[in-house]
Amino acid sequence: MRYILIIILLIITIATSFARQSQVILFSSDRDGDFEIFTMTPEGKDLKQITNNNHDDRYPVLSPQGLVAYISKTDGKDDIYTLNLASGKKRRLTTKGTNRYPSFSPDGMHLLFISDRDGDFEIFRMNIDGSDQKSITENSIEDRAPSYSPDGKTIVFCSNRHGDYGIYSMKADGNDQQLLFKGGNSWSPRFSPDGSLITFYSNISGSYEIWLMSQDGKNARKLTDDDGASYPCFSADGTSIVYSSYQDDTPQIYLINLQSGESNQLHESDGDDMTPRWATYAGP
Repeated sequence: MRYILIIILLIITIATSFARQSQVILFSSDRDGDFEIFTMTPEGKDLKQITNNNHDDRYPVLSPQGLVAYISKTDGKDDIYTLNLASGKKRRLTTKGTNRYPSFSPDGMHLLFISDRDGDFEIFRMNIDGSDQKSITENSIEDRAPSYSPDGKTIVFCSNRHGDYGIYSMKADGNDQQLLFKGGNSWSPRFSPDGSLITFYSNISGSYEIWLMSQDGKNARKLTDDDGASYPCFSADGTSIVYSSYQDDTPQIYLINLQSGESNQLHESDGDDMTPRWATYAGP
């Protein structure tokens, strides 16, 4: 009987843990005059503005613990900040140079970002409190838009080391750098939740569109024909991709189903809605 009670309690604990997991889409929008950070449900509902000031706040990402990282011009230039969704506490993490494009490690304990503090944009890593900031790449060309694989062992990024910006991969320590995709300019690579696919946007077909390829760079195919699409990110179950599209002249947030190919607008606004990121976190 005791063992049955233990199993029941374990099932309840697991179920409660899953119930506390929340999914949200973060994005930046200038609907109020300057770029601020917003959240909404994956269905495009329950819109919330989480930053409100007279400075541009952009490129939001969310850790599994509910910490938002983003770039802000609060102090006159692009720097990395964090905002705790539960407490509302804001923290500046960078001061040297121009700093952009934060991306959390899978466990939420580290941030990748890019900085030009040494002369050109390189990829850096730091702890989430801003300590131990170290460069992962060091060269005379531009490395941008880094993000981790789900297991944290690989980083994908874009670089112009072969002329136009292509998609590259490397180990988490910066070793074994490899070209995955080239042609036109390609940006913002992101892994699927199972690590088997990479989505990105590229103008190799003439206009910027959303693309998909295997994690080794093979089988690349174009997903959209929007005459302007950018900043793709997989849904939590890997069946869809959220992205920003210029279908209606101003960028808005869309979701494309990978099986059907059908694309739907999630939310409509009078402003530019950019850089959507789908995240799962320990929420209410």
